[in-house]
Amino acid sequence: MPFKHSTAFTLIELLVALVIAVFAITLIGSVYQSTLTTLHRQKAYWEPASSVQRAVEQLTKDLSCSIPDDSENTCLFSLQPPTKNGLAAELSFCTAVRSEYEKDLRWFEVYRVRYTMIVDEDEKQPALIRETQPIVGPGAFMPPKTNTLFRRLIRLEIKAYDGDEWLDSWSTVDEQGLPEAAEITCVYEDDKKKKRTVKTEVFIPAGKIITPRTKHPPGTKETE
Repeated sequence: MPFKHSTAFTLIELLVALVIAVFAITLIGSVYQSTLTTLHRQKAYWEPASSVQRAVEQLTKDLSCSIPDDSENTCLFSLQPPTKNGLAAELSFCTAVRSEYEKDLRWFEVYRVRYTMIVDEDEKQPALIRETQPIVGPGAFMPPKTNTLFRRLIRLEIKAYDGDEWLDSWSTVDEQGLPEAAEITCVYEDDKKKKRTVKTEVFIPAGKIITPRTKHPPGTKETE
């Protein structure tokens, strides 16, 4: 009777296949772990940047819709520089806010907004806040609504442009109108405790409008 060769794997072949499988699984696991770590690092890097960017975009949007003051001084534009020991400038002004459900740009509400930095009691970290309060209606008699835009903020600097130079303070009464533009600088701390800076400039369409209180622009004469 002729001898038939067995088609089964030998013990050595099984061991070799097992070693190869273990090596492949280890390699795949290492690549997966490395990719996961990289994604986490990128997320940790970009998350604070995205948050502070959204905060700056909100401030930019409010400034671009600034409304000049009226004769009753209800919409004064006020910019105060950081104090000697302070970390942030303080900015308050009136802006046009359109309802999220309203598509017609002609329908808007006038809000007084205020930006400054406080120490968050829960996180124990400096935070950029935005206070809003409507000028008219029932909300005008209620406390302002406070919204925390960003934490881990180190410093907030805002400058106003009068057409000739950048100023770290501004008052509607003294400057006779809104600034033509504003420069915003936010210094914040990322997850690696490194300081990073976001800086932008915003044009204010209603800037330097002569208010009704001013009879004629400085340097000119009234004509009959």
